[in-house]
Amino acid sequence: TFSIKDDMADFTAKSIMLKNNQTAFAFVGNGMIARIKLPIPGEFTVSNAMTAVAVCLELGISLEDISKYISDSQGIAGRFEVLNTNTDFTVIRDYAHSPDAIEKILHSLKTISKSPVTILFGCAGERDRTKRHLMGEAAGKLADFVVLTTDNPRHEEAMQIINDALPGVLRTKTPYKIFEDRYEAIEWALRRCKTGDTLVLAGKGHEDYQVFNDVTVHFDETEVVAELLEKIRTEG
Repeated sequence: TFSIKDDMADFTAKSIMLKNNQTAFAFVGNGMIARIKLPIPGEFTVSNAMTAVAVCLELGISLEDISKYISDSQGIAGRFEVLNTNTDFTVIRDYAHSPDAIEKILHSLKTISKSPVTILFGCAGERDRTKRHLMGEAAGKLADFVVLTTDNPRHEEAMQIINDALPGVLRTKTPYKIFEDRYEAIEWALRRCKTGDTLVLAGKGHEDYQVFNDVTVHFDETEVVAELLEKIRTEG
């Protein structure tokens, strides 16, 4: 058995350190101890890592090898992924595109971040309209600032989708900004980030495209963020 809290388990996570860009803990039990560090934030990361370590031990892999390889892990693209920005703030991209998913990622970040958290997201076109205002409300309840923009509008009007989500944000009275163009939205959000801040780019995750009507355009947020940060640095 394994746990992140119960000392009665065979293996327990100790000295847990949660930051907005990484997680670290000591894997302890059965006379063994190893320090695990991953570039994936959130308490759930500790649970996931404990699961992986415990299973690998049962399969006969040495704790030394397990701790090395799991600490080298970069996680899954677009799933609570901390982008390599070389900045004094944190940018995370995640596939969260439902009220529950937005709430979970923001809750994880708010429990470990002492600085403001901004979420940038849009709602998918030709999908459940009834959850759009709920996504806005989830974002507004937990984030310090909300940037409403596009996801994949498909055959819907982009601003209509944004307006469907807006009432939820308004209910929370959290400050917000609207950009129909997601590229412009990301640029604006990056420019306002200060030391220690966290910016969450939600909804696209691993996807490297946007869909407008019948046209699919290339849009990889890893590339977009790198390009925009270079532009900002060049401007001085």
